[in-house]
Amino acid sequence: GRAFAVGPTGAAAVALIDLAAPPAAIDAPGPAALTGTVTDRGGAPLAGVALTATVDGDLAHLGAPRASAISGADGRFALAVAGGATYQIELRDPRAVVAPRLITAAGAAGDLGAIALPPAIRVRGTLRLVGQSVGLPDVGVSARCEACAGLERSRPLGTGVTDVAGDFAVVIPDPGAPP
Repeated sequence: GRAFAVGPTGAAAVALIDLAAPPAAIDAPGPAALTGTVTDRGGAPLAGVALTATVDGDLAHLGAPRASAISGADGRFALAVAGGATYQIELRDPRAVVAPRLITAAGAAGDLGAIALPPAIRVRGTLRLVGQSVGLPDVGVSARCEACAGLERSRPLGTGVTDVAGDFAVVIPDPGAPP
């Protein structure tokens, strides 16, 4: 079998271990930091954007821990990750001023530079069964691109969950904004 090794801070090492082989020392990369600046399309820094890094590739299915950070007043962030792994990084603005974005980054230490988030629109509604006045709570809602093709058509542009009253808000990229 295989095992996943993580250091005490959750980001000290990423290594696949062959449990059938004789015991040996683990030669795994040390911790790394991914840094960058979150901006809007005009280049203005965005504070308070939540970033979550999830291991991608071979290690993704082994329950690897997630790294998270919040961008500062200057838009800067630092994610403590395990070196040598590839990460999917989700950027989400809790104020919904800009749309979420997903990027891929290698686990080696480095500056990702400026990451621009696209303008957003918020789609709101209430989910009810026909003939019912009470909304449906805890239902997943997603917005998809009807005009897209291939995988892009199946990937949600934005997601949300209904609250106790059945109300939801889904933030998606503004289709009328220039690229």
